[in-house]
This record gives sequence, structure tokens and C-alpha cells, in this order.
Amino acid sequence: MKKVLYRIIVNKLVPERMEVFSQILENEFNYTLKSVDDFVRFLPRIIYEGHHGSKLKKILKVLKSANIDFSVHKLVKEENFLFYIDQATHRLILKILNMTLRAGTDAAFVFMVAGNENEFFLRESLIGRGEELVDSFRLSDFIFIIDERSLLFLGFATDNEGLHFLIPKLKKAVQGIVGKDAEIKFGEAVFPKDGYSLPDIMRQVKKNFGMNKKWVKKSKVSDPEPVREENDILSAPMVGPVFDAFESDAFFKDAKGSFFYKLLALSPETVWSGVKNMTIKEQKRFMSKLPHDSKLVDYLSGKIKSQAEVRDVQTAREEIGRLSAGMQFEKGMIERQRNRTTVVGMLNRIESLPVIPAVAMQVYQLSIDPASDIEDVQKVLSTDQGLALKILKLVNSPFYGLGRKVDSIREGIIILGMEEIAQLAFGLSLAGSFSGVGIKGLIDPVSLRRHAVEVAVIGRFLCEDLTDDEFKVAFTACVLHDIGKLFLIQNFPELYKRVMLVAGEMQMPVYAAEEDVFGLNHGVVGGIITKKWNLPDSLVQAISFHHYPPDASEYQELAAIVGFADSLNHMSTAEDTPGAVKSMSVNLMNKGLIDVLQTTLGNISKEMIADKKVQADRFMQENATMIGSIADD
Repeated sequence: MKKVLYRIIVNKLVPERMEVFSQILENEFNYTLKSVDDFVRFLPRIIYEGHHGSKLKKILKVLKSANIDFSVHKLVKEENFLFYIDQATHRLILKILNMTLRAGTDAAFVFMVAGNENEFFLRESLIGRGEELVDSFRLSDFIFIIDERSLLFLGFATDNEGLHFLIPKLKKAVQGIVGKDAEIKFGEAVFPKDGYSLPDIMRQVKKNFGMNKKWVKKSKVSDPEPVREENDILSAPMVGPVFDAFESDAFFKDAKGSFFYKLLALSPETVWSGVKNMTIKEQKRFMSKLPHDSKLVDYLSGKIKSQAEVRDVQTAREEIGRLSAGMQFEKGMIERQRNRTTVVGMLNRIESLPVIPAVAMQVYQLSIDPASDIEDVQKVLSTDQGLALKILKLVNSPFYGLGRKVDSIREGIIILGMEEIAQLAFGLSLAGSFSGVGIKGLIDPVSLRRHAVEVAVIGRFLCEDLTDDEFKVAFTACVLHDIGKLFLIQNFPELYKRVMLVAGEMQMPVYAAEEDVFGLNHGVVGGIITKKWNLPDSLVQAISFHHYPPDASEYQELAAIVGFADSLNHMSTAEDTPGAVKSMSVNLMNKGLIDVLQTTLGNISKEMIADKKVQADRFMQENATMIGSIADD
């Protein structure tokens, strides 16, 4: 429900009304002489904010009788918003987001606040200074003044990489108005990466707010060197730059793909030099993205705890410089952005999306309809005898261990429940989507489909003793975990060949190579697809973040189960493959995934992972006939 706030702004004062207005401030608002002087020197200013009609009417009457130039604004506050905005601004932001989706690009949000809460007034108010601020940015950027000390910046076609260069510039522009020593806090998010709706984006902004003050270099109005814009970075020659604390921070914080894995090849002290200037939260996030068995995990854990100084800054700078000199940032950034824009643009066209089998959708809808009964589900499944047979094979396998034979779908529903049968029907019918999709010589379509079913079986095994409702959809989440990979292979086979080659050359997980080529991974793509299918948030979150569960806003534990099941299956299939491939499989599990998994399965050690793999392999062998009949059909 929207909250409503009324705001009165005094726009300007003519000299002859100054004394009268000063008396109003003293008598009606209990201002001191100093506060009155601060107020009238820097107009426009907010004189009243409130929800009550009676007090509002009283103040309006006083201002009108004194012939003061003022304006009244009706503001609203949506769920998860940090601030109130007028409805026209709200509608404009929604239009910009719609335009962003149509263009297949990103939009960056930055909510910035100047000064401390206990400061009565800043040197000057931001109200009325919006045009002055926005003139320093691109025509496609927007600045919405929220109140005297805060604003919302919306950058069209700006992603996380662009934010590194935009935020210092925005901070500097704000300090140029309110005072160069003013403290600046901010929160940021990128649409649609951090959310598919305005409330989702604002939730992320709220989550990030005030947590990343060290992310930007402290800038002063008198700084001789302007902060470089994103466009300047793209056009500048990237030849062995020398990094200061801010740049190396940005260099490491959002590193992904092959570049992230090249950073891990640097000496531990050099890695710490790049991580040192982040906030502690960002330091822990960087560490959580490391392979769970990396020696850097223990090293960085100690450094983060002690916040030790870098012993040899010069050597670290030189090592980072040598690495960057050999990388084509400019070309890679442009290609990644172009590919990402193409992928997102295609995802936004309905005709490009994979089609959910009609039977699957009907069964799913019946499962959430309280008025449906066993006969309804049985009737729908009777229209697809192949699917009904697969369900019975699964129900009668050691997968459930019922100890009796189930001869009909009706009997299966009575024993397992309508929701369980619906999940099986939905997952198994969608597993057929993987038929015929592959890349000759690199990806076998049969292997893709079999992997989906095997991960679902392992996921079900891992959830045997888990009673929370969120794990009821584990089978379906596991079947669909690679639906984004299916989309990328179908629509961009040549680019996906490059993904596989990069993964092999760098000995890194395929999802990291996808980020290198596409600017996003198959989990994110799968999340967009399932969101557009209107599937439950539990499935959307689990599929989106199964390779890095900490990024999920909800259902992190389910995402971790899916990621763990995926990793165990890759480890099993890599048994008879070269060590490099086996290493890639193990490295699917980063520290972030393990940390979340421990909240559900208890302490996760190397021994525990090995033991779970043995148990999962045994469970797979017991169900080999059923898996083969379903996956190879």
C-alpha cells in the first residue's frame, strides 16, 4: 500500500516579505535566529512535510496570508522505497524501465544522500539544482531531486562497470553544491540484473545503501584531475595502466569470467592489495566467489580479520599492471555489452522464449488451484500417456522406495499427494525441452537431457531429510537449472562454442566463461525465462543463482541445493576425464555456495563432499534403469 506525504516548499522571498517570513519561522516552527538565517539564505527549502490534513491547512493559511511564494507537493512512497516521490516522477521512472527493456540494455540507479542526519541544514539545498547537476551527464541520464539533501540518479544504458566511473563524478557534483566536506552515502542497483521491477530494484538499493562508502575515491571540488567517464575509458588505450587505490578496488570488485581467474593467479599479497580498499562486506563477497578449496580463502580470511596493511605496494602495482597490459579491456567490454544487449533483447521477445508444454502448464495450474482435485490432474495426464508412464516409472523406482507397486496415476496421487505428482509432471515434461539441442563435437543433446534428470534425482536425494516447504520444488528446480544454457545454445551456437573453448583453455567453470562472452551466465538467463513464464519465485531464485546462492534475495538454501546437486553430477561424469575437466567440475562450488549450503546440511568439508558424492553415485546406480528410461526416451 502506498504511503502519502504532503510537502510544502518555499520557493523564493522578496525583500519586503523577509521579516514577516522570519517571524513565521520563529513563531510557528520554533526556529532559532541562526536557523532562520540559514533557511532564508539558500532557497528553495522545505518548510513542512507531514501526513495530517489539519496541520497542513493551518500552515497553508499562514503562508497565504503572508503572501509567501510556495508550492505544495503530494508525494507517495512505494514498498521498499527509501524515499517519497511525486507520482509524475514515479510514472517517468516506470517509462524509462520499459524503454530499457525494449532496448535490451541496462539502467543504473544511484540513491545519494549528502550530509549527516543530525545536520539541521546543508550549506545549500539540492532542491532546484537538478538541471545544473544533470548538465554534467549524458542526455540519456536522469537526476530526480528527492529532497534538500538527496537525489536519485538513473543512468540509461549503464551497467556495474559504468557505475565505477559514474559514482565518483556524481559525488563530486553534489559536493560542489552542498559543500566539499559533506559526507556522501549512497546505494546502487542495476536493472534488470538486480531485479525485474521497480520495487525489486529499490530493495537492492536499500540493501546496498551506506554499505559501500569506500567504493568511491574521496573527491574534492578542487581536484585537478576530473574523474574519467565511462566513454573516456572505452576510448582510452589500455596499455599497462598504473592503478591507484580506487582503480585497483574497482579492478577487483566486479571482476568476472577469465579475468577473475587470472587475478587468482597473482601472488596472494597482490590480490590482498586489490581487495584491501573495499569495505569489509565487499572483501567477504570477493572471497566468497573463490573456489571453495582455493588456498586464497584461508589467506584472505586472515587478512580481512586483521585488516593488515599491504607489505609491498609497489610490487603489487607492477604485478597488476603487467596483467592488465596483456588484456584487451576495451574490446572485451564492448563485445560483452553488445552480446548481452542482444541476449536480453531476444529474451524480451515472447516468440523467442522456450514454450512450456501445455500438459505441464495445466498440471502446474491445477496444483496451485485449491478447487482442483485428483480427477482433474488424472484427466490432464491421461492426454499424455508418455508423460504418465515416466511418472509411474519414477514413482515405482528406488527413488521413492515405496515397497509396493503403483499401477495408476490416481494411486500415485493418493500416496504421494497432488503437489508432488504435479512437480514430477512439470519437471519431466520440461526435461524434454533439451531434446535435439547441442553443438556438434562439443555438446551432446542427449547428455544435456540426461544431466538435467540426473541433477534432479540427486537434488531429490539431498532433500530427503529437509522438511521446509521451499525444498518441495527441488526436483523441478534441478530439472530446469540449465534452461538458460539451452536458450543460449539454441540461439547463439557460435558464441557458445567460444564459451566452451574459453572454459577449456582457462580451466574454469562454464558459467564463468559465459560471463566472459555474454556478460551474464545461464543461471541469470534461466531466471529471466522462468520469471516470464510466471513460475514461483522459489524456482526463479534457485535457477538464477544456483552457481552463487548469496546473490539470491530469497530461497538461498534451495539455490545452494541445486548448485550442489549440479556440482556432484559434474564430478561424477568427470571421473574418467582429464584432470583439467575434473578441476573445472569441482570449482563449480565457490565458497559462497558452500557457506549457504552449511546452513542446511551442516559442516561442509572436503571429506563430507566426497562422502556425499559416493552416496549420490550409489543412489544414481539404484535408479539407473528409471533415469535411462526417462532421459534417453
